[in-house]
Amino acid sequence: MPFSKKHPPVQPIRDLVKSLAHTAEQPLVPGTSFGVYELQRQIASGGTAAIFEALRAPDNKKVALKILHAHLAADPTFLARFEQEAKIAASLSHPNIVSVYEYGVVDGRHFIVMEYIDGFSLDDAIVKLKTVPCAAAAAIAAKACGALGFAHACNILHRDVKPGNIIVGRTGEVKVTDFGFSRVLDNPNTRLTVHNRVVGTPMYMSPEQIEGGSVTFSTDVFSLGTVLYFLVTGVPPFAGSGALAIMKKIIDGDYAQPRKINRKVPRKFQEIIVQCLERDRSLRYESMAELKSALDGFLMDARVESTEKGIGALVNLFNNAS
Repeated sequence: MPFSKKHPPVQPIRDLVKSLAHTAEQPLVPGTSFGVYELQRQIASGGTAAIFEALRAPDNKKVALKILHAHLAADPTFLARFEQEAKIAASLSHPNIVSVYEYGVVDGRHFIVMEYIDGFSLDDAIVKLKTVPCAAAAAIAAKACGALGFAHACNILHRDVKPGNIIVGRTGEVKVTDFGFSRVLDNPNTRLTVHNRVVGTPMYMSPEQIEGGSVTFSTDVFSLGTVLYFLVTGVPPFAGSGALAIMKKIIDGDYAQPRKINRKVPRKFQEIIVQCLERDRSLRYESMAELKSALDGFLMDARVESTEKGIGALVNLFNNAS
C-alpha cells in the first residue's frame, strides 16, 4: 500500500533531527566560541560538566567556564543541581570561595561563569609532589576553614569537600569551589539527592552521608580531615577496590594512622586529623572555627610565621618540581 500523501516530507524531518543532534553534540574544544566566550583550554572534566579557561569577548576577561554535559540537560535532577550550585555559590562572597558571575544557556548547553584561578588543585599537588609538607597542608586547610565556616554561617553545607575542590593560586590564594552537592540546611528545596544514592565523593564522605542520616556542619569537618590525611600521606584514609568497600571502611572507621604511612607527620598534627575523622560526631571539632584554631596552634608551634608563608612554600615546591 502506498504511503498516504498526508505524511510530511521526509527531508525537513531529517534536517530537523540533524539540527537537534548538532545542537546537543556540538563539540566543545579549545579555539571555538561558546556564546560570547572563546574557549582557550580545558581545565578539567567530570561526570557532570567540563571546565574551560575562556575569554569573554566584550572585555577580554579571563574566566572559568563550567559547562554541563549535553546529555544531562534533559535530567531534571542534574539540571536543578547545576542551577542550585550557581545560585548558592553566587550568594557567597568570601576571599577563599571561587566567585560565580553568571548562569545561563547557550544552544541548549547550561553553563556557569566563574572566577578564573591561575594555579593548581590539591589533587594536582599530590600527583606532582606525592605528599605536601604538614605546615603547608595546615595553612591551606586553615584558609579552607575560613571559607567553609563562612558558608556554614550562611547555613550552607558543602557536602563535597575533596582535594579537587580546593585550588591554590600561583600567588598563594586558596579557593574552595564546586558547590554542586551543597544544600541549605533545613531547606527541603535543596535536598537534590538522586533516589537511593548518596551525595558526595565516596572516598571523602562522612559516615552520616553514607548511612543517610542527618548531616551537620561537622560533616564538612570530617571531609576536610580526609583531605588533610591525603595531603600528608599521599593516599586517602579510606581506600578500597570499589565504592562499597570504601564506604564500609568509612563506617567502620578503618584507616591507618597517618604516622604509620609517613613518619614525618608530627604527633600533634596527627591528633588534629584523627579528631576530624572521629566516627562519633560529638568527638569531632564542633566547627570550622575550632578546627582552624587547632591548625593555627600547630603552625605557631611549628614556627611558621603565617599561613601565607606556608602556602607560598608549597607554591614554590610545585613550580620547581619536574
